[in-house]
Amino acid sequence: MIRAVGRAFAGEGELTERQGSILLASSGVVFSFTAIVFRGVEAATDFQFLTYRGITTVAAMVILILVRRRGRPVSFSGVTARTWFASMVLALTSMLYIL
Repeated sequence: MIRAVGRAFAGEGELTERQGSILLASSGVVFSFTAIVFRGVEAATDFQFLTYRGITTVAAMVILILVRRRGRPVSFSGVTARTWFASMVLALTSMLYIL
């Protein structure tokens, strides 16, 4: 499974539907732990926690994109209004989940 994800990440292969489902479910489990961490933080306000969570998520995504693209420019021509809408819905539901 890990090799298949590595090959797909490098653009040398594709994941099966089952592997993709496992990867998606695993990421959901990992992100679910942030609610537990949130309850354990006493010194930060809700929005401070959300800000740091967002910054680390963006940093991780930028690193993954840079590694995947290997210095080649990233084309945003495929980003449509539907993609922006989906990203805004995901961001909003993520914030409301924590709050």
